Amino acid sequence: MTAHSHSLESNSHLTTSNTMFNQETTYWNNNGKHQAIVDQLGKLIPDSGECPKTAPKLEIFRQASNCYHDFYNNALCNRFAEFKKVFDFTPKGMVERWDDEISQLLFELKREIFFGPENMAALEAKMDSIILEAATEQKIYCSSNRPCYLVTYSDGDTVETEMNCDLAEATAYFKSFDRITENFETGKETAAKCVSVSLIS
Repeated sequence: MTAHSHSLESNSHLTTSNTMFNQETTYWNNNGKHQAIVDQLGKLIPDSGECPKTAPKLEIFRQASNCYHDFYNNALCNRFAEFKKVFDFTPKGMVERWDDEISQLLFELKREIFFGPENMAALEAKMDSIILEAATEQKIYCSSNRPCYLVTYSDGDTVETEMNCDLAEATAYFKSFDRITENFETGKETAAKCVSVSLIS
């Protein structure tokens, strides 16, 4: 993963010691609690640089993704300071220096603590929260194996949502009512009609 990458998947650099822990339900294993949302958010991250200023939660997700990767891939030897800022906790067994053999040997003694269930549970829980906040900001709501639809409205706005029905039923449902939005500055409400519904996944 590069400095600005947004994927959370594992790769060949995963050390063998990591595999002693159950990673079946982690984002590192492409099977996190909100994996479908992660896949959608990843498409919104720029190839390089920060996210737009208008998307602060998405930017936090970008930073968190980089730190998450560094946790599993490098034991935070590159992004420890950033990790503490984004995730707001210091993993147990953390070694803050990697510039000498003593530090590296010290980490080997603490490896099982660092990659232990307590740290991993805290990491995944915080990642869940960051993902959902970014999803709310970006109007992404696909979080399960149910069909996910893109709804386009007459005012140009789009919403992604999941429903346990086929495309015809979803289309009929969204076209059966107007979407009401309120301008918080003026207090004025506006109505928009559903123009189209398409299947995303």
